[in-house]
Amino acid sequence: MVWDAGMHLSQIEQVERLWHNRRMRWRLTMKQAALMCMGRKAMFDLEKWSFALWPEENSPVDAVFRRQRDGAPDEYEFVQLKEWVSNELNPNQSLQEVLDRLPQRYPDATGLMIGIHVNRNATTTLGDLRMPRLAGASLWFFGIGGEPFDSFLIGDLLREDMGVNCSFQHPRFQPGESPVSWRDLYD
Repeated sequence: MVWDAGMHLSQIEQVERLWHNRRMRWRLTMKQAALMCMGRKAMFDLEKWSFALWPEENSPVDAVFRRQRDGAPDEYEFVQLKEWVSNELNPNQSLQEVLDRLPQRYPDATGLMIGIHVNRNATTTLGDLRMPRLAGASLWFFGIGGEPFDSFLIGDLLREDMGVNCSFQHPRFQPGESPVSWRDLYD
């Protein structure tokens, strides 16, 4: 099902639920990992970035990002993806609720990058949020907002200076294009 401006709310809810069912979850994870990895690439434009999904379900790692710089060994980031779901899927969920669950789920988060996909239109004052205690981890928010192709990555929110805010354009297929034509996107 393709979204268009004439879709009814019930159709949008069906699309949201389809992406979150067990059979399709890996596609949602891939989409989220790609968007977050593109944000990391936008922060370090001259570097090469790639990602792979972690092969085991229910692991503390959902994806691995690889960062390549000239003359330096490859660096890897182990990523756990979470989501602040759309209003259509759960209008009662708050971002604070998502943050509050993290320490219980990841008591040993050392070396883990937690990315929260902000999948709704919302305005939040970061200073009003209670950041979780996750020793050795980093915390990032990412998503699509504003104009149809504007994306954002904010983090590391566990640092005292609250890190950086990066805006970038996410790609979109044009008629006749295929993923093969995007092979060098992260280079």
